[in-house]
Amino acid sequence: ISGVTNYIALIKAELERLGHEVVVFTFGVPGETSQEINVLYSSGFRLRMGYSFGLKYSIEARRRILEMDLIHIHHPFLTGQLILRAVEGNKPLVLTAHTRYDTFSEDYLPKGLSRLGMAALRWYLPRFCRRMDRVICSSPASVEGMRNSHVNQPLEIVPNGIDLKRWQNGIRNADWRNKMGKWPVQYLYTGRLAVEKDLPFLLNAFAALAERNPDVGLALAGGGPMERELREQAKRLNLTTRIAFLGPVAYETMPEVVASADIFVMTSVKDTHPLTVIEAMAAGLPPVLV
Repeated sequence: ISGVTNYIALIKAELERLGHEVVVFTFGVPGETSQEINVLYSSGFRLRMGYSFGLKYSIEARRRILEMDLIHIHHPFLTGQLILRAVEGNKPLVLTAHTRYDTFSEDYLPKGLSRLGMAALRWYLPRFCRRMDRVICSSPASVEGMRNSHVNQPLEIVPNGIDLKRWQNGIRNADWRNKMGKWPVQYLYTGRLAVEKDLPFLLNAFAALAERNPDVGLALAGGGPMERELREQAKRLNLTTRIAFLGPVAYETMPEVVASADIFVMTSVKDTHPLTVIEAMAAGLPPVLV
């Protein structure tokens, strides 16, 4: 349901291939279990966007956490605090910063509170990072975000990676091409339909292109809280026949979805090293990015 989810699945598989034991501690609705080996769910609440969160790990999860040799944290806020309490300073801790935390107050807080949110972030994040043995960033943009959040300790850049073969072997699928609209030149965005992706800008940019070129179409593969707003925007732009909303797509199906398009587009400046760009390039699509 997100790049971070896919990243964790990929890094788990790769570390296991190298002979390590990897356990994922996460949250789900009560009674949820996983078919995957060593994925432990603690009871939580499912949010509308598909994520689950919880306020505490299960007794079993806390016991297993103490058996680990190293803990790799992927969210510094609620999850980070739960880990700090669980290990009480007795385990090596690594944080990967997956996003530009410094921009989230702009996107998700009312304008009057965004300055307060940034001040809180600059108070919290440096203190949390000082508890880590290593802090990983995926790109120079990620480093810039951490520095803007007043994190001053050394930061290691480790670029994101994907399983190239899955995307290189994607085969164009006539059904997906039909769902996109069968335009001679098909543009594609993949990812969540969320405010930080700057998708209204993408639709406006496509409208300018479509006015000059009758042979282009745009498809958006993914779901999210902005879907209704974006559909209404497409209607206002009189582009409902040119812009296809494919909805959420299973990650296993995405290689053939991407292979069925011609050009990949992304307007977010807040994704620091998005997997979707690498995936599209591996599938042979030229990427057009902001």
